[in-house]
Amino acid sequence: MSADEVEGFIAGLPAPQRETMAALCAVIRGSDARLTESIAWGAPSFSLDDHLFTTGIDRRSGRVRLVLHSGARSTLAMRGRIDDATGMLEWKSDDRAVLHLADAAGVEAAQPALTALLRSWIAAVERGRVEQGGVERSGSSGDPA
Repeated sequence: MSADEVEGFIAGLPAPQRETMAALCAVIRGSDARLTESIAWGAPSFSLDDHLFTTGIDRRSGRVRLVLHSGARSTLAMRGRIDDATGMLEWKSDDRAVLHLADAAGVEAAQPALTALLRSWIAAVERGRVEQGGVERSGSSGDPA
C-alpha cells in the first residue's frame, strides 16, 4: 500500500480526527526521510525495514494514538533505551509504548519534541538491532522482506 492509500484513509476520517491524524502523519514523515508508509493493522503505519510506528483511533476516547514499537517481528526491549523528555509515552510493554493526541493543535505544539522522540526511537531501534547481532538494514529499499 502506498502514501496515496494512507491519504485516502485520512480523508475518510471524521473532521476532528482527520486533522489530528494528518498532522501526526506529517510529523512522522518529517522525522526520517527513509520511512515508508502503508495501511497496516487498519491504520496508517510507518516502517524502515519493519514496522515502527502505527497510528489509530482510541475506541474509548476517540483520540488519535501512536504506537511506537521495535517491529512486528521484534521483541527488542525499548524501555530504558529512550529518554522521554516529553512525558507523553505510556509504556505497554518493554518493546512498545503509546501516546495519545487530542487534536491537531496539540500535535503542532508538540512537533519539535515529538520529532526528537521519533528520531530517538528510530536510532535506538537501529542500535538495538546491531547489538542483537542483526543487520542494520534501514538504509535499504524499505521492503520489509
